[in-house]
Amino acid sequence: CLQPMMANTDRLTQLQDEIQRLSDFYGISIGVLQRDAPPLPLSLSPATTHSIGNNVNGGAVSVSSAEFNEFSANCKNMADNIIQTAKRIEHLITALPGVNRTEPQQYSRLAELEEENQKAGEAFLEAAGVAENILQELSIALTTISRDAIK
Repeated sequence: CLQPMMANTDRLTQLQDEIQRLSDFYGISIGVLQRDAPPLPLSLSPATTHSIGNNVNGGAVSVSSAEFNEFSANCKNMADNIIQTAKRIEHLITALPGVNRTEPQQYSRLAELEEENQKAGEAFLEAAGVAENILQELSIALTTISRDAIK
């Protein structure tokens, strides 16, 4: 009875992990873009070296086509990571039970689960009562044994 619930819990944990991973990829990607993006004019031709703006010392900042290509490749890799993670999230969401159910079906299932939960709670309370009775009987038996051993 617990096995399907454990599988769903595992899916939820996987989903949470993937959402966290996606958040991390977004944050890292934005940071890398801010740190590494060269200042480029809108009409950049990657086949040439360009002088763009001024650096701190007043000289021209140049961006070679190799640097541009490396930066572009890094951007593609970051985008691929984000896309793959988003696909895994989508797959995990569609694998969750009840996703394809209508709203009335979901309410019906929730009512069933609530009823199961109520029965499980009652069974737990009953088992706890039995355990208390056994504990009391054991306590009485141990007290009797210890009195007999002292005599």
